[in-house]
Amino acid sequence: MSMRLILLLPIALVLASCSNSAKESPDQAEEDLVIKPRCIENWPVDPKATPSPSLTVDNAGQVLWTKEVPGESFKGPLAMAGDRMAYLSGNTLFLLDTEGNFVYSFQDPALTGNGPPVADTEGNFYFGATNVISITSEGGPRWRFQLGPDIAGSETTYTSQLTLSPDGILYFSATDGFLYAVKASDGELVWKRQVGISKHG
Repeated sequence: MSMRLILLLPIALVLASCSNSAKESPDQAEEDLVIKPRCIENWPVDPKATPSPSLTVDNAGQVLWTKEVPGESFKGPLAMAGDRMAYLSGNTLFLLDTEGNFVYSFQDPALTGNGPPVADTEGNFYFGATNVISITSEGGPRWRFQLGPDIAGSETTYTSQLTLSPDGILYFSATDGFLYAVKASDGELVWKRQVGISKHG
């Protein structure tokens, strides 16, 4: 055996040993492909929990004020129009000013199953209850759009979340089985289409 071959043999053995130790089992390779979250926790909900206060912060993240709100927790995002904000809590819609003072409230059982209110650039608010309703920034009535009876026989007709287009049309569906387009200015029906409704809601 040549001297050159004798010198190369130990190097080859060392390389083979390193190669074998670097090999992973198929299970290990699969494990490495799984991205494990850094934190997995259960967040149980306490049925006796009280609502969180509403709060406002400035551009620097400093809390300007907090307000304890009645009823249940917020059901969705706040709708803002000028110096007024509207939010749903259970079956009640509340209007507050930007200092956290209550301006107006409206109750309807159907509010519990509807989406959050929307606002326009004129300071008016729109929301679905047993009917679709528009109010001013002070809570004064503007118009009320009558919905048909619930297709599943419920005493209450519910709506989807309202969508207000840039050209002033409100779009929404309802559990009476129709899709609606209504003028935001006066509540006049533009069109409606029968689309039905899932029996599962």
